[in-house]
Amino acid sequence: MGRDCAGIEEGAPRLVSVIMPAYNCERTVAESIEGVLAQTYRPIELLVVDDGSSDRTRDVLEGYRDRVRIEHQANGGVASARNSGITRTSGEFVALIDCDDLCDPDRIALQVAALDRFPEAVACSTSFSAFDAEGEVSPDYGSRYYSSLEQAPGGLQGLYPRSADVSAPGGGSASARLGSIYEQVAFGNFVHPPTFMVRRSAIERAGLQDTALRYTSDWEWIVRLARTGPFVHLDRPLLRYRLSPGQLSGHTTSAGTALGILDTARKIFEADPALARRNAARVRAALREFHLDAAYALSATCKREAFSHLLESLRLGERSTGALRIALRIGLPAKVLERLRRARAGPTGA
Repeated sequence: MGRDCAGIEEGAPRLVSVIMPAYNCERTVAESIEGVLAQTYRPIELLVVDDGSSDRTRDVLEGYRDRVRIEHQANGGVASARNSGITRTSGEFVALIDCDDLCDPDRIALQVAALDRFPEAVACSTSFSAFDAEGEVSPDYGSRYYSSLEQAPGGLQGLYPRSADVSAPGGGSASARLGSIYEQVAFGNFVHPPTFMVRRSAIERAGLQDTALRYTSDWEWIVRLARTGPFVHLDRPLLRYRLSPGQLSGHTTSAGTALGILDTARKIFEADPALARRNAARVRAALREFHLDAAYALSATCKREAFSHLLESLRLGERSTGALRIALRIGLPAKVLERLRRARAGPTGA
């Protein structure tokens, strides 16, 4: 998959390959590229994979041809674009970034420093802030975005108990925390993919992202990587995450996402029967919740399938008022549900 790193002079800077999938992002991709080019760490190779864009993304990218590697492919989704980028690069470390997010200049330098400080760690993530068209939304958005992080006993400190300070050559610093998070992340992701850096050697052990998991390939891939070794987390926002109106809504309400989460959870638990046996009650509770989410997401459009997921959640022990509300949604005609939606939204929410 990558080059043989043996023989590199000890202490010499190692190449970092930054992978940026790009799809219909003509308005944001230039700013995201500039954030990578402004990194204090060297050497870096930035590969932008244009995933079949139909807007002017290709034209914008051509303006960076002399400073950035650019590849074009037919649209295959973010996992396909990331896999293509990984296989076409050679850095000892692979860092991910999305085409609408912005990097702190010290991000790459501090992540390499953290992985050097904890050589047993296979990957490194960071905290992140969030902004939208109106300005800053939150200086530390992780606990709001990932419910599993908010619910973890002890929060970040509980997940990553060992800590050490790390610094970048330019003077930036951060607190790095190490933890074996495999069993925790198997029940819900809290590692933000656009902040992720991973050793290529870990990818060679765990494999690439599963392109069949269109909505949730990040989570399943991170679980596989976490099974190979501990992760380190930098408790400093080193990425500005751009929010769009679609991202502000609950991300389990679409049928594709809800079904994807359920399929991914099943795959994770089936891949490690010992994990499932050790956490039988927790596995049952997670599947119960994911079936209920799927029932809700499908309740207005695919009522037969929604009813099947509702029955499965009940079989697994679901006894909430939420299940009753979903049962009512399944029983109501689609036209009635649409009228109720419009009534709740008000005259300007149609």
